[in-house]
Amino acid sequence: MAKVYECRNASCSLGTVGNPGGRFTGGMTAEAKTLLTGQPAEHMKKDEDYGEGICPNCGQKGKVV
Repeated sequence: MAKVYECRNASCSLGTVGNPGGRFTGGMTAEAKTLLTGQPAEHMKKDEDYGEGICPNCGQKGKVV
């Protein structure tokens, strides 16, 4: 069974108005993080900057729920 994460970034559009904390499974790819932030993939660390548990919408680390 896949882990479910919750994004706690108040400005992330994954949640709803007045209720941050949208839920997601999986995570963000290095390519998506590069498109979002402009940071080159070769300067990123897996599971810190991208990968499992990183919100695919805002790029912040989520919390397991």
